[in-house]
Amino acid sequence: ATTALLHRESNTILELVHNSNGWFRFASGTGDPGSICWSGADPSLSQQNIPPETMSAIALLRGGRGTTVQPGINMGDWRTILEGSSIVIRHSRDSSRKIVLTSSGFISFGEPRSYVVNDGIGKMTMTRDVNEICALSEHVHQPLHISSTSPKLNNGPRLGWILSATYDAGSAHSALFHCESGALVELVHESNGWFRFTYPQGGPASICWGGGDMGQQSIPSETMLVLSLLREGRGTPVQPGLIMGNWRTILDGALISVQNTMDSSRKILLTSSGFISVGESSSYVLNDGIGRRFEKDEIADLISSASQVAIVHSPATLEPACARSSMLPVVPTVGPRGASLNSAWTFSEPFEAGGAATALFHAASGSFLELFHRCGGWYRFKANAGDEGSICWSNGSIGQQDLPSRTLQVLSSLREGAGAAVHAGFRAGEWTASMEGGLVALTNAADKTRKLILTSTGFISVGGNSSHLVENGALRQFGNDRVGAEVQSAQQAVISHSPATLEPANTSSTALAVSLQEPSLKATWTFSEPFEAGGAATALFHAASGSFLELFHRCGGWYRFKANAGDEGSICWSNGSIGQQDLPSRTLQVLSSLREGAGAAVHAGFRAGEWTASMEGGLVALTNAADKTRKLILTSTGFISVGGNSSHLVENGALRQFGNDRVGAEVQSAQQLGPDVSNASGTATAAVTSVTAYDRPAVEEHVVVPHANHS
Repeated sequence: ATTALLHRESNTILELVHNSNGWFRFASGTGDPGSICWSGADPSLSQQNIPPETMSAIALLRGGRGTTVQPGINMGDWRTILEGSSIVIRHSRDSSRKIVLTSSGFISFGEPRSYVVNDGIGKMTMTRDVNEICALSEHVHQPLHISSTSPKLNNGPRLGWILSATYDAGSAHSALFHCESGALVELVHESNGWFRFTYPQGGPASICWGGGDMGQQSIPSETMLVLSLLREGRGTPVQPGLIMGNWRTILDGALISVQNTMDSSRKILLTSSGFISVGESSSYVLNDGIGRRFEKDEIADLISSASQVAIVHSPATLEPACARSSMLPVVPTVGPRGASLNSAWTFSEPFEAGGAATALFHAASGSFLELFHRCGGWYRFKANAGDEGSICWSNGSIGQQDLPSRTLQVLSSLREGAGAAVHAGFRAGEWTASMEGGLVALTNAADKTRKLILTSTGFISVGGNSSHLVENGALRQFGNDRVGAEVQSAQQAVISHSPATLEPANTSSTALAVSLQEPSLKATWTFSEPFEAGGAATALFHAASGSFLELFHRCGGWYRFKANAGDEGSICWSNGSIGQQDLPSRTLQVLSSLREGAGAAVHAGFRAGEWTASMEGGLVALTNAADKTRKLILTSTGFISVGGNSSHLVENGALRQFGNDRVGAEVQSAQQLGPDVSNASGTATAAVTSVTAYDRPAVEEHVVVPHANHS
């Protein structure tokens, strides 16, 4: 058995034979017939062609028929793990073998030499020089970071649970760790529903049997080693859609449920303070380190309470007005009427600038922020377009520091409109955005005193010995005793300049948020968390018309849909033909939750497996990586489907097919309608941008195809 990995951008190939003793084959890039890297501490190479069976598997990968590499993949003696923020391939029988996947290829580490493949070019290098090469190379060997935006790794409630890579403790295991309370849940992959767990305060571990009975049972030493890594934060967020042997995670209301395929009665609900284990006869609740057993009929109220806490404390939840409007977070429209796009803060993809970083840009003033993912609270910035660059240290002091060339390249792309709007729930390493009094505030996990508040004219920096603000391109420092007044002034600017002033002047800002949101949300497409419906899928819903789209993450371009609430369901094949197909019960459950307002608005940068959303002519367009001809354009009245032998649209709940020669006219008509709607009185209503707690993905260019069967 063999597993093949492909780096799409450079065409680099890795071939891992499952029973290898540490050797592997690879091809650096296009035109390279292949080489073999032998096992041992000091890697030696020989030319050896990639077998034809593997090349057949690579052809599938080039067509998009693969899955993103992530920690926890077992490939015989090979496995992927998370080391720091990098994905590393390790070998169970050759401890010296370490292959680090990068954004430009891979590094096979050894002593005293390592082999580096960078943008299709391989080179043997002294290991001591590898870090220097990474720092100085124009094509930086940026580690392939695991980001909460990976299709499998990043959607779902933020409950504080992280997951280990798969490890061996006599058999395959995975461990779940609750960062706040310190609780650990150990899942044996071949378990029929039982699991072990530890209390945060220590003491003997416990086992919960399939029926719900409890007992004491020690945790294996391998799990305790993994626990020490998880305590250091070396794990990935637990998300819906994970598979760990017989265990899998799904979205269950506002909570994540861990379920076992061998025992349908077993459910472990992960909460923001611990977990609720639901068994056939009784249930067990671990809450803030205190465990207690409940009868089955007593558990419903506890689950309801935990769900409410998860909603209230989620980073995607904003102010009470937003919570009353289907829990959809709102980024306030800031700046003068008609200039909201120019006064928004946008952010870049993660990039390498001596460390992983994300850039933020304010178009109206030219202000710029460079946030390092692991920094402890300091950051670099430009107050305006002509500013050479400055650094704000953790203590609040400011010094001059020129921005590196890579950062300036990113800034240039943001000036050209390449970014997406910063929103509540946005994350960049240690930095997390949330709403505070109508403004987006960025806090730093390593420095709780550091806060960057984004305003309609720039930003306010709070923390250290003094604070400062950038306002319309000008830098001004002030004492920390002035922070409250400056923030209040910025909040008033948002309210006074917002299109919400179309309402009567005596209307409160909270009331404005509600009155504006109701009509605008009806023109918005919302999306669900990923779910399982014969394959990983994400659903999209249009409240005004009742239209519904079901997008499979690995599909090659086909999708299922409902034109309106009364429609039984249809399927659109890759060639554009449409047939009737009823939606499965799980999909209908997701649709029901979207009708009740459980979704978040689709936006540029949204991803669902092969599907990616971007802005085209003022509309959100979804393209499919496996079928470049397929495009779904979301409109204010439904959607337009382009691709195959014919195209169609759904408009106000009605399906209409047309020839591909009509696509341009139909799209132009939709663009003229625009994404906004009018209220019942005919008064124009301002658009409110709604987003979910969504992190833009890090590099996701390595894909894997499992088990091409040859030795």
